[in-house]
Amino acid sequence: MTLAALRRPEGSTAWPGGPRIGVIGAGPGGLAAALLLTAAGLRVTLFERLRLLGLGGPEGRRMSAKTVAVVGGEALYVLVHTPWLRPNHDWTAMFPAHRRTILEKLKRTAGLHDIEERIVWERHLTPQDIHERYRVLDGAIYGLASHGLFTGAFKPGNRSRNVKGLYLAGGSAHPGPGMPMVMMSGWIAPDAADADLRTAAGGRRTVGPGSVARAS
Repeated sequence: MTLAALRRPEGSTAWPGGPRIGVIGAGPGGLAAALLLTAAGLRVTLFERLRLLGLGGPEGRRMSAKTVAVVGGEALYVLVHTPWLRPNHDWTAMFPAHRRTILEKLKRTAGLHDIEERIVWERHLTPQDIHERYRVLDGAIYGLASHGLFTGAFKPGNRSRNVKGLYLAGGSAHPGPGMPMVMMSGWIAPDAADADLRTAAGGRRTVGPGSVARAS
């Protein structure tokens, strides 16, 4: 990562009269972008609708290794790909059948024949929960459909094609979902802003108009 034109001048804390950056969304990608831009000397304003930053949901709960399973037990995490919310989707009614299918497949393919007898505590998260709790539109946690010839390996670029000065970071943007890639997007988006600012300034230190990084 270069951020050459955005680096802080010696002895100063910000670029006087320089670019002002707004980062919308304080998820991991947004926090990474805000941190890098601030360290580079930019004046950054972070916008977040919820009270918590990073990975916290509205309930603010955190789980440590000591609390994810009962003493003597193990935690089993099952991730099932589901479609984004449609108007006819009622997950209160749909979930029991999906749960039954999952349990039957675990019995059949993983040899967990007595899994139901051994469940001590259970929790589920549906697209409806994701939509309401984390403000992810229609519960589509991976953004655009992650299948098909073009969307399987490609996400929207970090530089918006439609809005000048808008840069995208987070699991719905390049390089994709998953914590390492989300953090990478929070690195790539500021770097794209840096390249544009340097180009606009003819390679000199930038004191131009503001930019906006949008993070999910």
